[in-house]
Amino acid sequence: MLDENHVYNTVNKYIPIGSKLLYDRKSNPILLKKKLILSGDFIESAYHSLNDEKKQCVNVKLTKIGAKNFFNFTSENVGKYIAVVYCETFNDLNKSKTLNTKEEIVSIGKIMQPLYDNFQITGLTVQESDDLALILRAGVLPTNISIIEEKIIGPSLGKDNVIKGYNAIIGGLLLVLFFMFFYYNFFGLIANIFLIFNLIFLVSFMSVLGAVLTLPGIAGIVLTLGMSIDANVLIFERIRERILCNDDYIMSINNGYKHSFVTIIDSNLTTFFVGLLLFIIGDGPIKGFAITLCIGIVTSLYSSIVGTRIIIDIFFKKNDKYLPIGL
Repeated sequence: MLDENHVYNTVNKYIPIGSKLLYDRKSNPILLKKKLILSGDFIESAYHSLNDEKKQCVNVKLTKIGAKNFFNFTSENVGKYIAVVYCETFNDLNKSKTLNTKEEIVSIGKIMQPLYDNFQITGLTVQESDDLALILRAGVLPTNISIIEEKIIGPSLGKDNVIKGYNAIIGGLLLVLFFMFFYYNFFGLIANIFLIFNLIFLVSFMSVLGAVLTLPGIAGIVLTLGMSIDANVLIFERIRERILCNDDYIMSINNGYKHSFVTIIDSNLTTFFVGLLLFIIGDGPIKGFAITLCIGIVTSLYSSIVGTRIIIDIFFKKNDKYLPIGL
């Protein structure tokens, strides 16, 4: 109960005998009587709802013993103020002693009438009602928090993960570039150029959209680099098939892009829908991965199909007799 007979003076900081000083959630000092009125052991339930007047309230139900004691107290103190105090105790598990006790005033209410086993706490906002009901319910199952081990993690851990992710992107990109150039020669060189452009497009789109590059986002970029080159592999293998059938270069290129288009769109479209679904229903890191994957699919389709085709067509118009394409 509030000590209404005394006012705490911040200058001399005098605390009367039989009272103690606590702070509310706004750090305002409040004097309370040391006598405990009701502990959390006597609370059966507490939940937030609307009363008959459609106002926010917290419905509290007490045990029989708690209701009897609370009724006697409230009958004698109608018109006075009582406080709900949240107490948190930290114990040393090994030495079995209390390390620290934290007490905070979470709510102050005026006793309007004698209260028994069921009563309501009103005059609160929606958030305050939810918080108070949660704290009162927690009082039903009092739990001591015991500190077993403490660790402090510095910002270097996050920095190391970012560096490792960056190295993974560079390493994966170099491996793909080497494989494409070694296996497809001239066509592989064109695919490599637009693979680098694809990475630039992806980062640019993320910057425009204001997307944050998280560790799952870096994983999405690595996956996008591998997926984007798949389209070029399908196209080049189709071209190789037509060349082995003795078609000329121009016809082989046209058929390669034409017959690969449906397969490329189908595979990438299904992956795009999966990424979109992850973005809708996911949260946090999952959304970071999903948005990187979806943007990467769009940029890779453009660079693999449109970009490489433009360069190849331009080159063949100038070199229509001989071309060391390596297919």
